[in-house]
Amino acid sequence: MDRETMTITNALEALRVLGARRLLLCLLVVGSSLACTPQPKLVGPTVPSGYFFAVRVPDIKTERLPASAELTVRVQDAQGQPVDGVPVQFQVEPAGERSASVSPQRAMTNSGTARAVFQAESAGRARVQVRVENTTQEAVITVTVEDDPD
Repeated sequence: MDRETMTITNALEALRVLGARRLLLCLLVVGSSLACTPQPKLVGPTVPSGYFFAVRVPDIKTERLPASAELTVRVQDAQGQPVDGVPVQFQVEPAGERSASVSPQRAMTNSGTARAVFQAESAGRARVQVRVENTTQEAVITVTVEDDPD
């Protein structure tokens, strides 16, 4: 192999390695950003059934009030399998009952998931207590009113 062919071959190999490194870097960045997405906190076990549950609450950004969002609770057994027919209770913290509500206040799981609708009459932070059996988890919802761009 002559010197010119060797240089071109080395350059192509360097580009191939660099390309692979860039791809790996991109995958690491994308993967880590997905891994860093906040996941609902799993709490439990509950008594007497030994369930675990997680509450997913979105922050609300709206142009006008009142505004609403869905609260989702996933209930699972100790093996991580969804559990049906489990009652889940939702309650807005007493201090926030004038400016927020949740409906229904009691929902049953279906395919391991119970849902309720949170409604806010004003901007700010509201706390919702979610209870499964003897265990309660508090969820904080932030309601922001954004200016209409028009």
